[in-house]
Amino acid sequence: MKTIFEKTFVYPIRVQFEDVDYFGVLHHPVYLKLLERARSELFLNMGVSLHEFHKEGQGILISDVFQKFLRPAFLGKEIFVLTRVGALKQASIRFNQSVVDVPPTEEFLKINQSQPLEALPGTLYWSELRTVCVELKNYSLIKIPQSIKNLWGIPQNEKDLPKEFTDIRLHPHRRTQGD
Repeated sequence: MKTIFEKTFVYPIRVQFEDVDYFGVLHHPVYLKLLERARSELFLNMGVSLHEFHKEGQGILISDVFQKFLRPAFLGKEIFVLTRVGALKQASIRFNQSVVDVPPTEEFLKINQSQPLEALPGTLYWSELRTVCVELKNYSLIKIPQSIKNLWGIPQNEKDLPKEFTDIRLHPHRRTQGD
């Protein structure tokens, strides 16, 4: 069984009028909304209902975001949000996400599986973000439920994961000079 770390999830979308700014460019806050939709679809695709999670008094919230805008997306353009789970700790998950304008075929994803998302052809935007699992009653950190880890093919003991899958720090060293 493949783990969640070995998969790239694709969420297609077309840039709509409501998504663009005065210049016809995808407005910068909309990127975060698209990333959220794509992560929600990833959870559903992997058998996790965030609605059920919420009904149980738990939530997954963003704690940190690093993002880079590379090229604009324009009104009417078909774009694709690519999502990978980068790392996992007891209470947090690091997601790597990018928006590309090149249709990501199975062959494309297979060839580029080892490439960082920001290095893929057609990348318009990329982000690394860390989410935390919380108890909604008091917003205290809780462990990611083992049921989610099981659905994602994650071993019960995180010590059984390679180090790169447990390092949840965002990577500021990827920033370029002048940022």
